[in-house]
Amino acid sequence: MSDTSTPAQSPSPFRRFVKFAFFGIVALILLALLVASVENGRGRRAWERFRAEWEAKGERFDIAAFIPNPVAPEENFATTPLLAPLLDYDRRIPGKWRDPAGWKRANALGGALNSDRDRKVPKTGNWQTATFTELEPWRDYFAGNSNFPFASPPQNAARDILTALRKFDAELSELNAAAARPHSIFPIHYDEHFNTLLPHLSTLKGISQLARLRALARLGADDSAGALQDVRLGLRLAESVANEPITISQLVRIASLQIVMQPIWEGLARHAWSEEQLAGLQSALANIRVLEAYGPTIRGERAMDNLLLDELRTGRQINLSDVLGNGDGQMLSSASRFVPDGWFYQNQLTLNRLFQERFLPVVDATKHRVYPQLTREIDEVPELKSRGLYNVFARLLVPALSKTAAKFANGQTAVDLVMVACALERHRLPHGQYPEQLDLLVPRFIAKVPTDVITGELLKYRREQDGTFVLYSAGWNETDDGGEVHVRKGGEAPDPNQGDWVWRYPK
Repeated sequence: MSDTSTPAQSPSPFRRFVKFAFFGIVALILLALLVASVENGRGRRAWERFRAEWEAKGERFDIAAFIPNPVAPEENFATTPLLAPLLDYDRRIPGKWRDPAGWKRANALGGALNSDRDRKVPKTGNWQTATFTELEPWRDYFAGNSNFPFASPPQNAARDILTALRKFDAELSELNAAAARPHSIFPIHYDEHFNTLLPHLSTLKGISQLARLRALARLGADDSAGALQDVRLGLRLAESVANEPITISQLVRIASLQIVMQPIWEGLARHAWSEEQLAGLQSALANIRVLEAYGPTIRGERAMDNLLLDELRTGRQINLSDVLGNGDGQMLSSASRFVPDGWFYQNQLTLNRLFQERFLPVVDATKHRVYPQLTREIDEVPELKSRGLYNVFARLLVPALSKTAAKFANGQTAVDLVMVACALERHRLPHGQYPEQLDLLVPRFIAKVPTDVITGELLKYRREQDGTFVLYSAGWNETDDGGEVHVRKGGEAPDPNQGDWVWRYPK
């Protein structure tokens, strides 16, 4: 009997390929899900262990811990009518600014001494290179400028400059009155983190330059009391952002302090200040503690970075162009939608370790010290030199902070130098000469001579044969160069990375 059944046909090669490809894809998806699950759990646990360990030691990682508490408007320098419009904005309304006229008024004051196409703003002297300000170029700058009143007939340069600056009497008088308020909290939109606007910084710096010029002109007109008022305003403007845990705010603060040092230096070099004025100036300077702001600033920057990574991980932040630039920002914004959460946690761990173990130890405010060698070591750590999956954000966000400590050190040194210089001048007034040693200033003229933030030793000091003195810090190169300032090649400005940081007067 014959078999009439149809023989079984084997699947075609194409069907076998589709079958194996399907199972292969399913296996890869399951493997990817397994890897992602393991990566998510491993990354989250590692980050949470690190965070819990340091929070138990008192550290905080959320931006809310560093935002200054609000104060009553009548106690707040930042809410004086001139300054209040600067941060009063809402991105949802046309033009953003709720008081555009007030915003323009404040900015016009801050930009009063900006160069334009027709007129270049003259230079001021530089106390770091012991050079005075020439007032004649400033008088010529205002002469014939229809934006400013001018004396007719012209008098001396100082008085002509003061005539021109009368245009701002009302605004500067308002700021002088507001300077007596005990607090200064600008209403920064911290909820916008990296996208927040900070227009107050350039305005405050510009007003500081205006106050400096008026102080210099008043010194030239033998009005030391008026000059001291402008110096005090300059100090208040600088310190008005002292509590902002943002690097750029602190850099503007330090730059503004450097600006106001010039009239103090010129007044001391000319012996223009009285004992009473010097004692009051010392008292004001003693409350300026630049190094104490370093820790909150670094922690504030770390908290902002944590907020950014949290928002990327949860999908709340999808546009990094404003933070990292169009190239890196767009690339990471696209990629962040498809990577496991654990990758963000691991990047967060790397970033926070760098802040905790590398950046924070660079400055010890309690010891009044800054350690340049530690900043140089930061540039050599593997997390910043090599490329890897877990240091992407560290390489993008951290390098900009590596030079910050040098700015803080230089700013604190400037305050320390001027405090000692005031004490030296107070000694000279009754004795007719500067002391042979700094310890002779204690306790009558200064409670304690500051130590060099770089070396931890007393600031270097020597009395010169011509009756002047040289007072200096070893500077960022940690080398005693004998009180010599290193000037940038082809320029007149000092190089803060080379030479000493010096306070001296022309012979």
